[in-house]
Amino acid sequence: METLCHELGHDGRLSAVALSDALGRWRSGDGAFWLDLEAYDETSLRALLTQIEVNEFLKNRCLRSGFTTVVVSSHQGTFVNVMVFADRSCTRRVPVSALALRNLLITMKSEPIEEPVSIPDAIQSLEMSALNTEAVLCAVLFEHAMVTGRQAHALRESVLELGERMDRDVESVSPEELEDLVHSILLTLAVADEQAEAFALLPNARSDGFHATEIQSSLGLLDTGAASTERLARRLDDRMENLVRRKQDYKQVLLNRRIAMLTILSAIFMPLTLLTGIWGMNFEHMPELDNPYAYPAALGLMATLGLGGAWAFYKRGWFG
Repeated sequence: METLCHELGHDGRLSAVALSDALGRWRSGDGAFWLDLEAYDETSLRALLTQIEVNEFLKNRCLRSGFTTVVVSSHQGTFVNVMVFADRSCTRRVPVSALALRNLLITMKSEPIEEPVSIPDAIQSLEMSALNTEAVLCAVLFEHAMVTGRQAHALRESVLELGERMDRDVESVSPEELEDLVHSILLTLAVADEQAEAFALLPNARSDGFHATEIQSSLGLLDTGAASTERLARRLDDRMENLVRRKQDYKQVLLNRRIAMLTILSAIFMPLTLLTGIWGMNFEHMPELDNPYAYPAALGLMATLGLGGAWAFYKRGWFG
C-alpha cells in the first residue's frame, strides 16, 4: 500500500508528514491531516482503519465499496464512493473512496490513477486562506469531475466531426468508428451519472467529520458541474443514436438498390429465357427451324424485348 500523508496548514498549504507522526498528532488533537492511499489491499486497509479506531459501519463501507455510488454518514464520519476515470485516455473507470473523520481525511484508490495534474498541487494552487478536510475532499472530487467534463467536451467535438463527415460522404465513416465512439460516450455517461448522483447527495451528509455547510457553495458548484456533464453525455448518446441510424438507413438503401437492380435484370431476361426454353424443346416438327430468316428474327425479337423492357424500367425511374 502506497500512502501519502499531508498536514493541512492554516495558511492554505499542504505539508508532507510521516504517517506515524500524523496519526500521533491527530490523536492528540494537534492539526488536521489528509491520508491518500493507493494500490491497497483489504488486509492493509483494515489494519489502518482499526488503528485509527473507525467504527464497524464505516469500516465495512470502506472495505466493500465496489463500483456503486455511496454517500453515507454515521456519528463518527462520512463515507463517499464515486466512479472516476483511471487513465488519461478515459478508457477505464475505477472507484475512488473517501472517509472524512474529524480533522482527518482518508482517500482510497484500489489501483493507480493517471491524474492529469497532481491533486495536491491543484489544491495548493487554489490559495485558500485555510485548509480543512471538507475543502480538500471537495477539491479532490472537483479535479476528478473536471476530467469527466473534459472528456465529455472532447467527445462532443468528435461527434460533430463525425457528423460533418457523414454529411459529406456516409461511406467515409466505418462501422468500427461508430462503435468506438458509442462505447466512449456510454463509458463517459456511466461515470458522469455516478458522479452526478454522488455530488447531489453530498450536501445532505452530516457527521462529526464532515460539515457540508462549511463548503456549501463549493458543493453547489460541484453538483451543478456534474449535472451539466451528465446532460451533455446524454445529448451525445442521443446524437450518436441518430448517426448510427443514418448509417444503417444508408446501408439499407444500398441493399434495396441492389435488390431492385437484380429485380430489373430478372424481369428483362425472363421473356428471353421463355423463348429460349420454347425453342430448345426437342420436337420433330418445328416450322421455325426450316425458315432461313428464323434465327435473325429470333435474335431481333429477343433484342427488342430486352431493350423494350430496359426502356420501360428507365422511364419509370427504376434506374434512378
